[in-house]
Amino acid sequence: MSDSSIADPNELMAQHLAGLKSYARRVLLHEEVLTQHEEEDRQIRLREVMAIGNALGLTEREVALRLYQEVFESRPRARCWCLGCRGRWSPTPE
Repeated sequence: MSDSSIADPNELMAQHLAGLKSYARRVLLHEEVLTQHEEEDRQIRLREVMAIGNALGLTEREVALRLYQEVFESRPRARCWCLGCRGRWSPTPE
């Protein structure tokens, strides 16, 4: 579940994305079914990620690319969501 006491939006975004990626790997790669509690947590995290992304000027597409591309990659990307780092981040594999 989320921890709304975290003030840094980058850290909060990273925590939510980590949880969503874990759920996505289980469902998409391992064909598992989430429990009711996990599904509720997933929905909350997704709403919060989209809200933070919107506040940071991200489009839904940018957030979705960041989430799902990393689900299928083994190497982690930078956690920073500032305009400078986002400009250096490419949504396609390098």
